[in-house]
Amino acid sequence: MIWAVLKQPQLQIELESEISQLSDELTFDELKNAPLLNSVIEETLRLYGAAPGALPRVVPGKGMHIRDVYLPPGTVVSTQAYTMHRDESIFVDALRFNGYRFIHKSKMTAAQKTALSPFGAGSRVCIGLHLAWMELRLGAALFFRECRGARLGSEMTDEMMDMENHFLIAPKGHSCIVKL
Repeated sequence: MIWAVLKQPQLQIELESEISQLSDELTFDELKNAPLLNSVIEETLRLYGAAPGALPRVVPGKGMHIRDVYLPPGTVVSTQAYTMHRDESIFVDALRFNGYRFIHKSKMTAAQKTALSPFGAGSRVCIGLHLAWMELRLGAALFFRECRGARLGSEMTDEMMDMENHFLIAPKGHSCIVKL
């Protein structure tokens, strides 16, 4: 998130401005209601969700019909958000980080609402979803409040932030160099 925001100075200025208007306590309610902060986090989760891979599931005993396809019992199936989050037919300019993309969530299409699932969905949604959101909001707000005007180090390259995928993702450079 920090790398993506610092690459867009106008977005950084607006985010720092929004956060500067919040109280010193950075309460749950004000963080939850900070539109640009939440949009930036949502966009970060869309492009750089921590666990983009698929977790296999087994079709239960009687099999299952999904639309017009029958899946026999014992069939291993899996889904993952990575592909949907980067689908140009769902998200315009899907590979570009757009911190404003989710500022007006009421304008999201049904396909976007369905596809956006960085924590999974349904009965298998991540149990830490709410804790993760609280940590992301607080961590981002503290960084952009306390490190106002931060810049990427001159030694930073886009290639350093390419994804390295194991079960969880990490940047290939294993660091994000920031100058204050």
